[in-house]
Amino acid sequence: MKNNTPKLANWLLKVFYGRAMIEDILGDLEEIHFDRIEKMSLFKAKVLYYQDVLSLIFSYTRQKRKHDASFHVFSNTQNSIAMLRNYIKVALRSLSKQKLFTVINVLGISAGMSIGILFITMIAFVQTYDDFHVNKDQIYRIITRTDDNIKPRLLASSPAPLGQYLRDNYPDYGEVVRINKSLSTEVQHKHKVLPMSGYFVDDNFLKVFSFKIQEGSPALVDKNTILLTASFAKKLFSDDEAVGQSISLGDAGEFIVGGIVQDIPKNSHMRFEALLPYSTLESLNSQGIFGLNLDQWKDFHDNYTYFMTQKDVAGLESPLNSIAQKQYKNHNQFHADFSIQTMDTIPLGRDTSNELGTSWGMEIYLISVLLTLLILLPACFNYANISTARALSRAKEIGIRKVVGGYKKQIFLQFILETIILAFVSLLGALFIFTLVRSEFQAMIVGGTTSLDLQLTPVNIGYAVIFALLTGILAGIFPAIHFAGIKPIHALKKTAKSQILGKVNIHKSLLVVQFALSFGFIMGVVVFIDQYRQTINYDLGFKQENILDIALGDINAKNLENNLNQLASIQQVSLSSSIMGVHGQSQAWIRSIGDSTEVMQMFIDHNYLSNLEIPLIAGHNFEPSSASSNEQYAIVNEQLVSTMKYGQNATAIGQFITLNDSTSLKIVGVVKNFHYESLYHKIRPLVFRNNAEQFRYAQVRIVSDDVVGAISDIEEKWSSMTDAKFEPRFFKDEIDEAFSLYTDLLKIFLFLGLLAITISCLGLLGMVTFSAQQRTKEVGIRKVLGAPVYNVTYLLTKEYFVLMLIGAAIAIPISYFLYSTIIAQQNAYSTGVGISPILISLFVLLALGLFTVISQAWKTASANPTDTLRYE
Repeated sequence: MKNNTPKLANWLLKVFYGRAMIEDILGDLEEIHFDRIEKMSLFKAKVLYYQDVLSLIFSYTRQKRKHDASFHVFSNTQNSIAMLRNYIKVALRSLSKQKLFTVINVLGISAGMSIGILFITMIAFVQTYDDFHVNKDQIYRIITRTDDNIKPRLLASSPAPLGQYLRDNYPDYGEVVRINKSLSTEVQHKHKVLPMSGYFVDDNFLKVFSFKIQEGSPALVDKNTILLTASFAKKLFSDDEAVGQSISLGDAGEFIVGGIVQDIPKNSHMRFEALLPYSTLESLNSQGIFGLNLDQWKDFHDNYTYFMTQKDVAGLESPLNSIAQKQYKNHNQFHADFSIQTMDTIPLGRDTSNELGTSWGMEIYLISVLLTLLILLPACFNYANISTARALSRAKEIGIRKVVGGYKKQIFLQFILETIILAFVSLLGALFIFTLVRSEFQAMIVGGTTSLDLQLTPVNIGYAVIFALLTGILAGIFPAIHFAGIKPIHALKKTAKSQILGKVNIHKSLLVVQFALSFGFIMGVVVFIDQYRQTINYDLGFKQENILDIALGDINAKNLENNLNQLASIQQVSLSSSIMGVHGQSQAWIRSIGDSTEVMQMFIDHNYLSNLEIPLIAGHNFEPSSASSNEQYAIVNEQLVSTMKYGQNATAIGQFITLNDSTSLKIVGVVKNFHYESLYHKIRPLVFRNNAEQFRYAQVRIVSDDVVGAISDIEEKWSSMTDAKFEPRFFKDEIDEAFSLYTDLLKIFLFLGLLAITISCLGLLGMVTFSAQQRTKEVGIRKVLGAPVYNVTYLLTKEYFVLMLIGAAIAIPISYFLYSTIIAQQNAYSTGVGISPILISLFVLLALGLFTVISQAWKTASANPTDTLRYE
């Protein structure tokens, strides 16, 4: 009898029962259906058939049959431990059988994972920032968002008056702490003079923050008391007792060391060497020594407000909004509002300007993930490429597994487990690479040695294990899906192919991506080498060669100058308050009717301009007799003339400027613009002042060819004047160190580029080797028929050459835009990325890639045909 059961009903039954065998159910339903047809109409019999199917779908029978079907007689999954043991055994056997490909994959994945482990330890440590504060969960910072109708900014700082205003009017904010980080000066004790930085803080600072006192008193009430960190006290006092000692802070006066603070933990967003009472800042500022606007609500620079409270901070946002509306209601072109930031969001929180100390920002997450993926993904591509290329060699194994009842998920798990084992083996290699590069990587990061600890803690090792597991899944997911999806008939016939998007070959696609990434890193190395060369050779506008910088300490500057001028090996000696282009230029403001003009200032003597060969283009130099504490004159740069709108340089001569410390100076000279800062900044207004009391360094120009002898003569004169240690440095070396940003960037890209290129070459080697093995018999036949070695080599390599060109073509515009943007941000005077870095990068990529390909192809092409014809 013809089967006229409803097809839709049968289809629904098969869908809901899945793998469960339902032939017996279908047979029973069909028999019942035929009996009904003899007793009733066909329509009614079909309705009852649908009713029976629905009852079976929602019955316990379906659940039981599907459960029983998961334990197939051939799968042996009822013994999960035995099955897992079998998976591991097969995986180890497969990896050991293909030693070359296993080594290639392990090396590539190890290199890629080493970068991931670097960033894992880095981020894991940054997340521990400020954990040592006992009251961390109750401490908050007030940050500011400003808008001047030109550019909105998010500042970590807040106006100086805000802290006292909250103390006086809002007790719910609890312990309010004001911090000002303007403490940057030189400290002198006996013969030693050292640069020092720190904070002015309220007397409850150590009550709120858990910085421990090592010895002495934590009190910050006396205006003449200073607290030093243990490491800075060690540098200043050596092994002598520090507490109770008197030190000099230049114009700020004498201070007594009241206590020693334990060294700041690396996981602190605050970094300081000394603490002074906030009342000291207010006193010094009233005397005109600092010239800060501590009573101005529009001055946010270097002022910070923290508070500690047990109240719900959600209710404390409203008073801050009211304060902002009250203080800025009359400023039409300016608006500011305040918000509260928790301590745990400071190191990895919002990207704020004018930070108090170390702050990484959310960019560190993005950069870490991006760089890890850029290095790790090619290694995973290598594994996927080589594994799927080897599909034909493992096709019979897969086909037999499926024929005897193996399910897709079992084959999927088999290959995923194989990759995970490979990833854990690679983890050992990654940890080895990590230990080799850890210290150098830490040194390259700004503040890395003082604010990072990249040790392998148990927690970090746990993260590394999870990372290896995820890497194994990432690398194996495509091969596992590919192998699990191969049909048994194709597997046994060895006709399984790996294609995506129709006819797009996955191997070629992955190789193109690898070549593109490799080109990007190679171009990064070439670009930064070129920029480093340009930066080092850039004409900064002043003389650097054959000049020694000597810190004066307690030596009288004029006496040292007179003594050194007696030496025949010395051409000229000049004096200054800082080292040009390195450090020490301080900020100042020129008072005017409108907004004050920010300038940089430096104290020099009358020999300085000629000694450094800085061109004077208008007016005249300082007179020797003017080197006194009673300042009258100033020399400015062209940029200040332009900023102040004096017109011509000659017009500026005779103009008077009043600085924020109330000093009125007459402009007597204008110098040609030169770079006294990093090339990161465009040239800013500069004021040269002349005050002998501010001189801290001597610049000594040597003319003798015997540099060692000249330094020995200088040291002899030095020793006759003081017992302090003689520590000269070459000006050129200090300038090079100040421009070390490009050196660090170059090292980072060299390391990353080396890893990327190595991984790509390993993957290329694996693919070429496998391809050559697959075509061994073909090569033998071609050679027997008379094909020369170079012809066979060309046949095996031409395809990879084309893929390299495609990868480079994709990477060139992306790399050009990326590096042009980075260079423009790091160098205000960059000439950009030219054509030569692109051509050099392309040559390096092709040279390395073709060398890898040709070396293996030539070996195969040169083999004896009698051996190759017997292959397999």
